[in-house]
Order: sequence, then C-alpha cells, then structure tokens
Amino acid sequence: MTLTSGKRVIGWESCQYNDTTSYTQKVTWYFSDPELWYEAIGKASVPVLMSLVGSTLDRTTGSLRNFNHQYAFADYRPYLTQGVINSFQIPPGVYCKNDVNLKDLPTIPSHFTLRSEIIDAFRHTVGWTHEYYDSGLKLSRYDFKDSAGGKYGTNELKRIHDFNSGVAYIIDKVTGQCWTSTIKLQDYDNRDINGTHVRLRTPSEFFDLDRSNYSYVGQRLSRGITCDVWVSKSHYWPPPGPNYYATIWEYYFTADTRTAVGSTSEFNVPVQLRITQTVVRGNTYYIRIILNSENHAL
Repeated sequence: MTLTSGKRVIGWESCQYNDTTSYTQKVTWYFSDPELWYEAIGKASVPVLMSLVGSTLDRTTGSLRNFNHQYAFADYRPYLTQGVINSFQIPPGVYCKNDVNLKDLPTIPSHFTLRSEIIDAFRHTVGWTHEYYDSGLKLSRYDFKDSAGGKYGTNELKRIHDFNSGVAYIIDKVTGQCWTSTIKLQDYDNRDINGTHVRLRTPSEFFDLDRSNYSYVGQRLSRGITCDVWVSKSHYWPPPGPNYYATIWEYYFTADTRTAVGSTSEFNVPVQLRITQTVVRGNTYYIRIILNSENHAL
C-alpha cells in the first residue's frame, strides 16, 4: 500500500463502538513497510498515520455527526534522548511539597577538605572558600579573604576552630600575624548547645542536610558530571539570621562513588549546592564544591 506522501506502508484496521457517546468508528493504523521503505533509523516498521473515520451523536442537535480525523507522525524514534528524559523531571529551582523521597542522601565522610566557588547570580558576585573538617580531631579550618577589609585586614586569612579548647585562631597568611577569640555562636561549623556553649557540627550538619527533608528528583549534569540531585525547602537562609527567607536547596552529588585515601569506605562527592531565594525572584546562589576525603593537616 502507498500513501499520498509516497511512503510504502502496511495497514491494520479495527471497528470500534462506544455505548456512552454512541460513536462508531473505523480505526486504521499505517506502519512503514520495512521491506519496501528504509527509515533513517534503519530497517524498522514505524507508525506513519492513524485514521479515524466514523460518526458520533451530536449532543446539541441530537443527530449523528460524521468525522474524519487523520493523525500523521514524523521524526519517530524508538528511544528517548537525554533532553526528552529531562523533560519528565522536576526543573531546577522548583520544590514539590509532600514529595516522596525514593533515595537516601549520601553519607558524608568524617573528615574532608573542600574548595567552593560561590556565585551570587542576583548581585553578580563570585567568591571562594577553602575548608577543612575533622570530626574525630574536633577541628575545622576556613580560608577566606575579606574584601571589605574588616578587623583583620584584606589579606587572605586562615581561621582555625579548636573545639577541644573552644578557641578560634585567625591567622594572616601573608604577614603571619595571629589573633585568638572564642568560637562564635552560629558560625559556619557549629551548633548551639545551651545558649553559651557550642559544639562542632556533625558531617551531615556541616552541609545542612539535617535541617529539612530532602527529596530525590533524579539526575542532572553539573560541570559535565552526572549527579544525583536532592531538593528541599529551608527557612534557615541567609546565615547567621535572625531574619531568614524561604529558600529552595538543591544538592548535587556524583552518581558514582569514590574511595577515601587510606580507607576502603566509598562515598558520593558533593559537586554543587544551588540555593534559590523564593521571595526575591532570581536571587540564586550557586555553590560549586570540590571535595577531597583526605585527612590534611589543619
């Protein structure tokens, strides 16, 4: 059989009747003839046309009405491209309330170092941090540069928190000058105990994975890396408070695992944290993370 388009096809017909709507129709499916028509995807039979011809009861006039519907199909593929697959997923920056989590968050190692590139898409600024963490030693370190020129100047600084003694050491990496102070409440690496004392955050708390319920939303690419993504809605941003806004947090972890140096334990590496403030449209923070689970000297 040859259609008006010139394509050689094979046809199948069926007759259908529906009591509710009183319609009768002949359905004809046309598939390409693999012996006489070679498709771009290879020697395969693909849907080309569906024809619906029949009559149905017109509820306005009470009489039968004829119809003839033709559905032509083009660009058929017996698979889904990555772009099509992504269209079934929840888009970035969207949180669905009461979503069911189908995959647990990865476990964070007990010690690690990480470098972060912080991009504020609203203010058009880029910052960076270099952080060290060891829950066993009860130590953390945070390298940064205060571009505003605060109490400790504008040189690159190294801030070490010793939770064994409760002392914070701030060191100018250029001059070597050192200052000491108590570890401040609501700092990046601690949690309040009783209003006057603090403790080191657990590995999960360090990434704020404990403050809200995360739901797995599938896989996305970040910096060319296939990542598993979890999303949640938080009311603890921006730090240190007390004025917080509703924000959507999206954590990207590598889909495959890595092995820590000197250990047989496998872990998924956090690649990116995306924070979207829902009050101010477009105020989005992209935190790109490069993490090593190595026990470097603090």
